[in-house]
Amino acid sequence: MSSTANFRVTYDGPALQESTMDVRELAPALLALGDLMEAASMALYGSKVKATVEVKASFRTGCFGIDLVLLQSWVNKVVDIFSGKEMSAFANAGALLAALGFVGHNAHKGLVAVLKWLRGRPISTVETREDGARILTEDGDMLEVELAVLALLRDRTVREELLRAMAPLDRIGITTVAFGTDAEIFDTVDVGS
Repeated sequence: MSSTANFRVTYDGPALQESTMDVRELAPALLALGDLMEAASMALYGSKVKATVEVKASFRTGCFGIDLVLLQSWVNKVVDIFSGKEMSAFANAGALLAALGFVGHNAHKGLVAVLKWLRGRPISTVETREDGARILTEDGDMLEVELAVLALLRDRTVREELLRAMAPLDRIGITTVAFGTDAEIFDTVDVGS
């Protein structure tokens, strides 16, 4: 059994107006996206699900957008892997992308949005419930998140790979990375945000 979901990562800024990007900057970012999906899948499902990312041949002009496909496959096809609550609640590639904040109607509450909201502020308390969690910062701000988003936030490898995927923002002239689909942008990270 497998699941697929399409998503797009777009790098933009004055340096990309000709729709060209140095392969030495792009390749590590693409590899980081693959590593991010593997780490996120491991954080949410353990070794029961394998995630891979494939590039679709549909580069766009005016910026540097890359269409990708997340493929998830069940490593163990025995029926009992579906019996757990966590597996039934999170059984498809689209849900993984939504928890990251790359796609979906709740993308504004995904990992990317939570990290932007935190802006490096320390977390003082995390209160978990069956249906979600409440994150409290030391300065008193509070945010409600899904348990899957909390699991991704707690996973150091997931956070590190997300930063590596956004590394092109360190180059002068690349100012934005956007996550979404070919039809809609769900979240953006701008230099300085």
